[in-house]
Amino acid sequence: WGRDPAKGQTQIVLPTRPRYQPGSNFKPFTLAAALERGFDLTTRFDTPNGYKPAAMNYPPGGFHNDNDRNNGYLNAYQATAGSVNTWYVQLEEKYGVLAVADMAERLGITSLPRSGRYAITKRDASLTLGAYEVSPLEMAAAYAAFASGGIACRPVVITSVVDRHGTSLPVPDAKCHQAIAPYVAAAVTDVLRGVFGRGGTGAGLDLGAWPAAGKTGTTNSS
Repeated sequence: WGRDPAKGQTQIVLPTRPRYQPGSNFKPFTLAAALERGFDLTTRFDTPNGYKPAAMNYPPGGFHNDNDRNNGYLNAYQATAGSVNTWYVQLEEKYGVLAVADMAERLGITSLPRSGRYAITKRDASLTLGAYEVSPLEMAAAYAAFASGGIACRPVVITSVVDRHGTSLPVPDAKCHQAIAPYVAAAVTDVLRGVFGRGGTGAGLDLGAWPAAGKTGTTNSS
């Protein structure tokens, strides 16, 4: 950001632009959609490398895990800590691509194509792996809903404003509401704590005594 942008230059608020693939950051929305439909976190799936889901789109050779191998039978805690792609593709296959898209939208992901020529369909298995572009701001807001017990709020940059006489003026409404049940948010958060535990993909981040829950995500070779 420059105070006086030169002629021909454009200022873009990058965090608000839906131009970034979230990668595995998107997986928790799949988990939330499954939990809402009765999924048991102890359920184990095999995790073959090169998985080809029936009746769904997949890349040449199928979906691969980051380490390019079968990671064995895993439950939700293990698969999330290790960010195992084919486990999450199977979870999405079981509960539906559109259920995942609906969950993300309810939590504030507004940039997903839901209608028109490029609309997400029930065959688009790559959704759970973060192939669709989103903005950093809407991802942060959606994750905040997991931390807040399922309460989703629209991001608002202004929380209060007064005029020169000290009179309060109207500000945008964050429209906070209960988007998902508290137990779903709590279960997702509990699973995401394991990402920072021993063996998790975020284990190298030292946050000291602070409690931490979250998800790592990469795209285009990190």
